[in-house]
This record gives sequence, structure tokens and C-alpha cells, in this order.
Amino acid sequence: MREMFKKVIKPPKKTLDDLLKDKSIVTGEEVILNIKEQEKRYKEFQESVEFEQRQRMAKKT
Repeated sequence: MREMFKKVIKPPKKTLDDLLKDKSIVTGEEVILNIKEQEKRYKEFQESVEFEQRQRMAKKT
């Protein structure tokens, strides 16, 4: 019965600065930047694939 009345010690709440520094929390701005970076990398990859295909076609002829 004593266990029910024991005071539970809670850890202090995190401040906004702590939450923003934490890498597990992602803001909307970071999501947009990540999507843009992925699109940029995909475009570069596609360009490199096309370049390689053109190089192979040039070697065959």
C-alpha cells in the first residue's frame, strides 16, 4: 500500500532548444531540405547514367 503513495520523481521537461538540438526530432523545414537534396542527387544520378549510356554507344560505333 505504501507503494501507491510514493512520490514518483519525473525527469525535467526538455526545453525547446534541447528539442531542436536533438537529431531524432525533425522539423518541417528539414524534411523539405532533405527531399530537395534527394531530388538533386537523383537528377545527378540520372545524368551520370545517361552519360555512361552515351559513352557506351560511342564505343560500339
